[in-house]
Amino acid sequence: MKILDKIKRKRGCKIPLINKIWAKVIAFILAVLCPVISAFCVFSAVEMCRQNLYTTPKDNYLYSAYNGTASNATDTLVQLLLNNKTAEAENFCKTHNISEFTLLDDKSNALWSYSFDFKSEVFTYNQKQKWDIKNTNFKITKSIKKNIKYATSKISVPVIPIYDDGFKFVYNMVNIAYANLYLIYFYALVSAVLFISCVVFLLCSAGHKKGFEKVQPSWGYKIPFDLITAVSALFVILNVKTLAPEASNNFVLYALEIGVEFLIIVLSWLMSFATRIKLGKWWKNTLIFRFLKILKKLCLSVNKIPVIWKTALLLAVISLIEFIFLCAFYFNSNIFLLWFFEKLVIVPFTLYVAYNMKKLLFAGKALAYGEHNYNIDVSKFHGDFKVHAENLNSISLGINRAVNEQMKSERMKTELITNVSHDIKTPLTSIINYAELIGKEKTENKKISEYSEVLTRQSTRLKRLIEDLVEASKASSGNLDIKLSPCNADIIFTQISGEYEENLKKADLSLVIDKPSYPVPIMADGRRLWRVFDNLMNNICKYSQPSTRVYLSLEKKGNEAVISFKNTSREPLNINPTELFERFVRADKSRNSDGNGLGLSIAKDLTQLQNGTLEIFIDGDLFKAVLTFPILNKAKNI
Repeated sequence: MKILDKIKRKRGCKIPLINKIWAKVIAFILAVLCPVISAFCVFSAVEMCRQNLYTTPKDNYLYSAYNGTASNATDTLVQLLLNNKTAEAENFCKTHNISEFTLLDDKSNALWSYSFDFKSEVFTYNQKQKWDIKNTNFKITKSIKKNIKYATSKISVPVIPIYDDGFKFVYNMVNIAYANLYLIYFYALVSAVLFISCVVFLLCSAGHKKGFEKVQPSWGYKIPFDLITAVSALFVILNVKTLAPEASNNFVLYALEIGVEFLIIVLSWLMSFATRIKLGKWWKNTLIFRFLKILKKLCLSVNKIPVIWKTALLLAVISLIEFIFLCAFYFNSNIFLLWFFEKLVIVPFTLYVAYNMKKLLFAGKALAYGEHNYNIDVSKFHGDFKVHAENLNSISLGINRAVNEQMKSERMKTELITNVSHDIKTPLTSIINYAELIGKEKTENKKISEYSEVLTRQSTRLKRLIEDLVEASKASSGNLDIKLSPCNADIIFTQISGEYEENLKKADLSLVIDKPSYPVPIMADGRRLWRVFDNLMNNICKYSQPSTRVYLSLEKKGNEAVISFKNTSREPLNINPTELFERFVRADKSRNSDGNGLGLSIAKDLTQLQNGTLEIFIDGDLFKAVLTFPILNKAKNI
């Protein structure tokens, strides 16, 4: 197609050749005829090799070819003479290329003769066969003895025949064969190349119609492709079987007819296939695809059926198949009785097993969905099913105990952190206050002021770390007091723009905000949501590459509000995004920047407590944080 389009552009064709019907018809006819010509050339070349034409001189082969024709002419003349049809025999000689014919008796006496001077070189053929003339109507023109029993013949013909008869046909065919001894290979090659070119053109032009730029489906496009394939193959097979009895009589015509029909069907099939490929998703218009689609729906619907009904359906199908098989091959009352008693035993037992499996399956699902207090009544089970039910109860008890211990441990950890942090805050507050007082004292020693500043800065950082640690512990354990209320996410974007304007200028960053013109209401705790945004913006200001842009976007996707923070990192982000949510993990491996590695962990926990999600994506130096919250449905709220 690309090659044809280039040719079209170079030549300035308004209507490409692939859109013209006459071009397709000519190409189709040539594509059918060229293989026939190639096959004929190959067959002729093989036959010429078999007849030794490449090693035999032309005159020698011509004389040997005349032998068969001369034998047929002799047989015809002798039969006419034996039936006393001398006039017809003479007329036959005059209308055919016969220079001389003589019928001889057993003593070489001429019984009948004919001669005509063609004034050219003649070919003489002596028939060695002996004809019985004793009991025939042949009238002897000479006075010869009556004890003649048989006769022989001699015939001569010109080497270059004049009249259109068998000799002229043989002469022409030999000349044609010797004239094309080597050209026949060229003809075969040209036919093959032309055939390939026509097939390529037909495939490229398939589906193109005048007046349309794009490929258009043909009238048979709605017919499933595999059905077309099956019908085409069936037609060829039936045609071969129908014409097979005629193959022994005339194999060449049989092969020619089958070959032409096969080429027509295959070319039509290829053009249909090419059109479907160009239109795309051709496999969807097949019976196999539709069957698989229906089978998939059946499998999905079967999976939704309870296990007892599923088992009963399977038993019914198997029983029906067995019943049909028995009726077809083993129609016996004793066998049917045995089969009936077998089903009386197998069916109830299988349904009992399915019933127990259903209960155990329900118990396993309950445990999987977090119902750790779920217990199975083991009194209704027997054997291995009872053992399995007891094992599930033991698992439930173990999981419940482990969960309680873990929750107790988390509570103790949170209480420990809270109490210890409270005990640390009291002296730390005194340290911060006295450090500020020392810095305000007037002294000539400048080192004291510097020490006071360092002490104040580090103690403040330690205080912030303690506060973040307490908040992270409460957020992960769910001990925070979350008060969800309707709020507009787009309003918070406006607050961010004003709140972080100075910090962004210090970091040499440009803020780009993209938000919709309409409000996007969500259910969230305004104070906690602001803390999430604050942590993300602080990270952006700390770790972004200077002189770059920071992108904040808000969009509505279905029933969710999606908030994105994107920035370019100053340091290479050779870390897994999930690791950044862990506590005390920072993208800055050198840990030279300000931060404690708790910001993202706190942001994620706070987002989850507000029924949202926080995801991080890293692509090279691009850092992207995506917050997702359910959009508030005002109709429901009312």
